[in-house]
Amino acid sequence: MNILLYTEPRIERGNPNFRLYSALNDLPVSHCLKLKEQGLCDFRLLVGEFTYQLLSERQPQYMRKLRDIVLVLPNKVLKEISGNTLRAQVELYHNERSPESIDCRYVDGLHSALAGFVPDVVVSWESPAAHIQKAFPKALLLNQQNNSLFRFENSSQNGRYTFDPDLRGSVYLHDEPRPIDKEQQAMLEDIARRYVEGAAKNNSLQSWITSQKEKFSRVFLLPLQGSHFNFEGNFDVGSQYDLVEYVLDRLPKDVGLVVTEHHLLYGEDLGDKNIAALQRKYPNFLFSVATRIPHSSTKIVPFVDGVVAVSSSLVVSAVLLDKAVCVLGAHWLKVFSNTTLDTPHIVKPTREKNLARLFHYIFKYSINLSQDPSGVMLLDFLRHLKACQPSISVHSYREITAIGEQVQTINRLFTHQESMRGARYTAFRKNLGECNVITFDIFDTLVHRNCTFPSDVFELMAPKVNRLLGAPIKFLNLRLLAEGEANTRSRREDTTLDEIYEVLEGWGIPAKHCEEIKRLEIETELSILRCKPSGFDMYREAEATGKPIFFISDMYLPRKILFQILLGSGYTGVSENQIYVSSEVGLKKHTKSLFSHISTRENLVFNRWLHVGDNPSGDIQAPKELGIRTLHTPAALPFFLGVEANGYWKKRPDIKKFSLDDRIALGVIANGLFENPWARPQKSCFNGSLYNV
Repeated sequence: MNILLYTEPRIERGNPNFRLYSALNDLPVSHCLKLKEQGLCDFRLLVGEFTYQLLSERQPQYMRKLRDIVLVLPNKVLKEISGNTLRAQVELYHNERSPESIDCRYVDGLHSALAGFVPDVVVSWESPAAHIQKAFPKALLLNQQNNSLFRFENSSQNGRYTFDPDLRGSVYLHDEPRPIDKEQQAMLEDIARRYVEGAAKNNSLQSWITSQKEKFSRVFLLPLQGSHFNFEGNFDVGSQYDLVEYVLDRLPKDVGLVVTEHHLLYGEDLGDKNIAALQRKYPNFLFSVATRIPHSSTKIVPFVDGVVAVSSSLVVSAVLLDKAVCVLGAHWLKVFSNTTLDTPHIVKPTREKNLARLFHYIFKYSINLSQDPSGVMLLDFLRHLKACQPSISVHSYREITAIGEQVQTINRLFTHQESMRGARYTAFRKNLGECNVITFDIFDTLVHRNCTFPSDVFELMAPKVNRLLGAPIKFLNLRLLAEGEANTRSRREDTTLDEIYEVLEGWGIPAKHCEEIKRLEIETELSILRCKPSGFDMYREAEATGKPIFFISDMYLPRKILFQILLGSGYTGVSENQIYVSSEVGLKKHTKSLFSHISTRENLVFNRWLHVGDNPSGDIQAPKELGIRTLHTPAALPFFLGVEANGYWKKRPDIKKFSLDDRIALGVIANGLFENPWARPQKSCFNGSLYNV
């Protein structure tokens, strides 16, 4: 995968320090670098000429590390642009401009700067979507938004980044939001609680705000932003000073307005002379040099009555904390507005919808990069979005959205996310809230094989085994017999992969060949395994609770391989210490002894423990007998074969006689259509989902 990280260079012409900070801290450069070192992706970081110069001067080691990766967009390209890129973006979103009318000179400049590098994914930071989309029509376009909600150390989501598909602003927020349930609302309330606790910690500004609230009926916050760029085509004022005057001229005199400068531009947004002039002209203009600390606005939001903004992400924080919000101009955040300048009080009917929008804004397209040291989680996230990338133009987005809404009124299972609803899903969310620890089975719960039987792996690798040995053998039968013999010989409840191949060696296969075949088995297993989307969704929800998570498997593969499987399937943030496998412990789930072992080792209480798995015996019956709460998530294939509508398969019950090709095809079909355990339609070959059709 080719990834382009892109910071909007036009801002540099006003303040290159701002882009320097973005290049160093905002974009996931370190994650992409680790992926490139592992050979998992190639990437480029595109910056403007000013930022490139600053990086070379101030970060020479950084530039040496990113040699041939950092590319530059020359100033002459920026100067040649006619019109206004952000205005074009707004006009394109409102269907006032067609993609064909976009100025090609900027597009040509992008192509020239990349020197033949063609991105599959573009991750941008404040960029003109219209031009990027025209430059890279086949690429997945994501606008990264470092959310102000997660800037405090005690945030449960510290390091979470939200992304907006197609770079045009969070258009999905403008549609009628899907209501959130009580558990999802509780997640937002927990984030809000942690936010306030973090803001109150060592916060000298809190007492200053309190003293100002004694002088005014209400106090609002106006956070100035890093560049005039944010106004262009969005809210037409001449300068930051003009913006402050615009707000104060319309705000009631009994409402105080706290104005904060961006921490990278102290003294440049307004300047001391302008601040003094505003204080003389407007008694309700509130400013303190104490606000000149990083993220001072974030620390102030919990203690004011409302926020006025143009495009600041602090709007999101204000919505979370049930503050009055007034967004000026045409920015996508305007959807959160619940008040006006002349009557600054909260319009309560918008609260429920705004919370629903907020939940989807935070979690719909997001990833917690602080839990992804290797970058693999980011890569899986981008691959998933790329695979789901809609082949539609910006211009037709709203029409297609309208059609989708009509379809959803007919069948709420139109998308995978919509299908994760129902009584069993509600039970899962309820148990998440009531339990102190969550454990997951791995195979057919979090990952599944794109084949019919686990033993298909042995048949799939058989031709390579025959070539290695130089003679035809029935490897499938031999491998199954060896596993049975290893279990018979073992004094423990389960055997290991090494013990299985020791049996094969004892039966005449040379030791060096046994090692090569064992490696081949692991490689084949890894190649055929895929992430199970419904399992991944459950894991993400469990992860968001912050509670301990463990992974339990009755399996002959070693723990380090299961760790590779989970990481390769997108379950990042996992450590090997969270994995318990029967082959290494010598105890199995089916006998209940593995659960008892984990309880003792991790000091877990059975009745505050939720286990999720597919096997009726090892994952449901055994833990239930110990008092552990369970959730059955059936494997896709038996689910698929059990549906009444699949009469064709019922007429061919002896699947073992299928060819290997047919068994793989059957596994792919079953996994694709029936991996979701929440729906149980008995009269649908497509799991009751129009999305599957």
